[in-house]
Amino acid sequence: MRQLIIFIISSVLSISIVKCYGQEDQCGRKADVYYRGVHTIGIEEPQDATLRNEYRKLSYVDTYIIQHLQKHPALNILPIARNTNIKKHGYRFEGLVSYSPDARDYKLHLMFQATCSENIVAESKVSFQLYPSWDPSHVVEEAMTKLMSRINIEELENKVREIKNYGLGGDVWGGMIEITMDKTMVKGEETQVLLSVVDCDGQSLTGKEINLQASGGIFTPAKIKTNSEG
Repeated sequence: MRQLIIFIISSVLSISIVKCYGQEDQCGRKADVYYRGVHTIGIEEPQDATLRNEYRKLSYVDTYIIQHLQKHPALNILPIARNTNIKKHGYRFEGLVSYSPDARDYKLHLMFQATCSENIVAESKVSFQLYPSWDPSHVVEEAMTKLMSRINIEELENKVREIKNYGLGGDVWGGMIEITMDKTMVKGEETQVLLSVVDCDGQSLTGKEINLQASGGIFTPAKIKTNSEG
């Protein structure tokens, strides 16, 4: 992703990189996980007063899930409303509790997705009986253990970089644009400039678009894409 360009100096040199597109994820920071909570489907409060306490335990499921997520060192948990439109890169986490008449049991279904896709990265399902008694902490423990065993953030991000050429760190979280040029020029001289876009783990990124501006000089061309050499 190195790119040679010509720079002509006209006065005092000041260079700014206007834009470099990257993923801005991982490499020195936690992955953002937007938690939408758990909602129930087809479960009504029982008329029998002796069973209502078990029904009300459904409200504890959210708390136990968040506690489990917060134990994960690579995740930054961000609770949001279910109808929130997520525009930033990260992950979406939500759950469903439903009743299956055919199986005559209840299910906790947890789903982990990338915000940029509707595809489910990982999911888990656990069946349980709500009545006559149940322990929501045990149900959540089983569901979360299954789910987290199927999630590897580093592997997910590396796969996205390989397929879509997204940077893990962008130019914010450890990624950088390296500039090599002669800084001893005087007014009217020109020189070649070597630019290299490097991800936060040191890997070069190809095909990245960079807009160049300078006070006291001119870049030719002013808009480039990094090539296959890094």
